[in-house]
Parts: sequence; C-alpha cells; structure tokens
Amino acid sequence: MRFTSRYAAYQELRYMAKAEVGYRTKTVCELTGVQRNTLLAWERRYNFLEPRRASNGYRSYSEQDLAKIRAVKAYVDKGIAVSVAVAHVLAEGQPAESFGDVAQEGLKGKHGELLEALVAFDRSSAERLIRGTDGLPYEYLLTELFTPVLVELGTGWADGRYTVAQEHFASAFIRAQLIAILLRLDGGPESGRGVVCACTPGDNHELGLLMVAIRLAMRGWRITWLGARMPEHDLVDFVKKRPPELLCISATVVESARELVAFVERVRDEIPRSVKLVLGGPGVPEDLALDGVEINPALALI
Repeated sequence: MRFTSRYAAYQELRYMAKAEVGYRTKTVCELTGVQRNTLLAWERRYNFLEPRRASNGYRSYSEQDLAKIRAVKAYVDKGIAVSVAVAHVLAEGQPAESFGDVAQEGLKGKHGELLEALVAFDRSSAERLIRGTDGLPYEYLLTELFTPVLVELGTGWADGRYTVAQEHFASAFIRAQLIAILLRLDGGPESGRGVVCACTPGDNHELGLLMVAIRLAMRGWRITWLGARMPEHDLVDFVKKRPPELLCISATVVESARELVAFVERVRDEIPRSVKLVLGGPGVPEDLALDGVEINPALALI
C-alpha cells in the first residue's frame, strides 16, 4: 500500500500524458480550418487519408492525417487545385515535418513562459500565450504545455519555491483551459458511449482526470463530468438512474487505502453490473485487486 502527497500527484501527471489518441472529424476541422463537408469530399474523391474507425464507428484521424490535411490546405490557399495539391502531398510522401513535430516546435519553451506568468499572477500574459496556441492539437497542449507546468508547479511547491496562493492560481487557470477544451469537444459526440468521470469523495485534485476525460472525448466517448469530491451517495444514485458504459473514478490523494477499498467495493455493489468500473490515479495502491473493478493507476490506457 502507498499514500500520495500533492507533489506525487503532480508527478503522476507524467504517466497520464501517455495515452495515444486519434482525432474525431469535428476536432480535425477545428484544428485545420477545413470544413467538414470539404474534408469528407477530399477523403472520398482523392483517397489520400487513412482514418481509422473507432469501436463506436466514428472516424479517428492520426497526426499524420492532420499533417496531410494541413499540407493540402496550404497548397489550396495559394490557389492550387485540390487534385494537384493532393498529388503534390502524395508525391512528397511523408511531409518533411509531421504536424506533431511542428506542434512540439511551436510549444518549445512555452511551458516555462506560462509558468512564469502564472506564478507572477499575470493572467493577461498567460491568456495571450494560450491564444498563441490556437490550432495546435489538444494532445500536444496536454503533453507539451499543461502537464510540464503542473509537474514543475508541484515540484516548486514541495521545495518551497512557490506558495499555496501561486499553486492555487496556476491550477485554477489550467483547469479553466482544460474545461474549455472539453467544451469545444462538446463533451464527445451525443451518440458516443457514455462515461462518467468523478473523483473520490475526499479528493479535490481533478486535473489529471480532466485530461483523461478530454482524451476519452477525442476517442468518441460521451463525457458526463462530475469532478472533484463527489459524494458516494450522489455518485451511486446518478449511475443507477443513468447507467453509463464506463464509470471512471480517480483517487489522487488518499488518507486511508482501507477506506478507499471500502468505498470502491460499496460503489461496485450498488451500481449495475453492466457498468464497467475503472479506478485509477496515484492514490491507488499498486498491488490492489478488486472483483469487478479494473485497476488502472495512470488512467492512460482506457
């Protein structure tokens, strides 16, 4: 069994950043500036994209697909016919720089600038920096911007370099950005498989779970966000009345592993067996095994 401090909770965000995701059509259109009907027409007529089909049937585009779409759009914006633009992109093979490389380059050093603005309580500078990331993939904002800021923030707080006020201000700002991303994703498609995301009753640390919710929405899940410090009775009542396919519970800071186990066992016994229950987060004991519960410490493989 292990118990986790706030510092360790921030460190665990490194592992929550590893999930591999694809982008739904709506998100691709937002990130590339290509209208949905145009994108589908390009895909149908020129066969230069290879979107996968997620288990719910939705298209799932890769970073390579995004790179191709952007490359074609760049040619088209210069007045080149779509057919010629596609031929150029296909002839060039893999673009010299994948969109992921471009995104990483565009975000290089930005997490340091964002952290500096936040610990100085300079919201205006932080907001200008965020506006400068418009169009970059959400996955890269999570892994290359927000996660490094939060990890450094936690390290600095533990070392005494940052105050509680600085930590709270910065965390609140990043939480607002994550909520905005989830809203831009519409919480996932209305017809997507349902997932309820909630923290344990005593856990106020929801940023890692928010990142999980964003990645699930990008994969086509329909998110119901219940968030931090979710009372047991209300959680059970909600799930019993509106059974999702998945209930995702995050435990970041745990005072008692025994109480955590008892809580999860009670929830499992009360909710329908058809609901898959996944428990994760740095507060979950590494050797924990519970009947009918999937233990996934990083919540990164859902």
